[in-house]
Amino acid sequence: MISIIDFAHSDPLYLGFENKAIVVRNNPFKNLDLVLSGDVQIGMVSLVSYLENAESLRLLKTANIHSLNKTISTVLISRANRLKKEITVAITSNTRTTELYLDLVLSRLGIDHKFVHSDRKEADDLLSLAEYALLNGDEALAVYRTRINILMDVGSAFARIFHISPVYAVSVSRIEEDPDTSALDSAVVRSTEFKRECARSLADRLKIPGTVAEDYYRTILYDYDMHVSETIEFVKKAYESRARDGLSSSMFR
Repeated sequence: MISIIDFAHSDPLYLGFENKAIVVRNNPFKNLDLVLSGDVQIGMVSLVSYLENAESLRLLKTANIHSLNKTISTVLISRANRLKKEITVAITSNTRTTELYLDLVLSRLGIDHKFVHSDRKEADDLLSLAEYALLNGDEALAVYRTRINILMDVGSAFARIFHISPVYAVSVSRIEEDPDTSALDSAVVRSTEFKRECARSLADRLKIPGTVAEDYYRTILYDYDMHVSETIEFVKKAYESRARDGLSSSMFR
């Protein structure tokens, strides 16, 4: 059994499976639990979750979630129209990897920052906690129908500053297993057939411009290539450095 992520970014990947009986969809944290417990052979988890559990997980060179630069669904928002020298950012609980990318970007830009974590996901709820908020997934895409200021596409900023592609999620198994990934590999190839259909559905569901939804699915990539390998190595070093030094974001404390 394979468990992929139940966010919009994985809709074309799901439709790419010829045999839907072998695949289920859950959030990344649930997928991690399912893999570690042995309830599924393969699960898609956040890149940070993989790094946190690398001693127990095997990284599989198959389906993942990445973009070459811009991501559209990882955004720093505010009712203010600019970034200040010191900022507090409200962050949802399901965006660990994007939080790391934002931490790296703000540090490189010389912006003092503090992260406030919350179980809330909606833009208005998070902006009630802090002047700035980090959103991902559907909640980030929904901002494109509002007047809230999008100050940064975090994936784009990460790529521009560090000259590397943002990777958000990877496929893993338990370290003692080496599962067959052919069904996932095939779904990656076939996923391109469904991106236009998914874009129409996403635009209708979130009431966002069709051009935003189409651009979103053009940016999302699933194939495992050298860009993915390079980013994983980069993020591993950055994560280990911040975990060791206790810098910036409270996610490392």
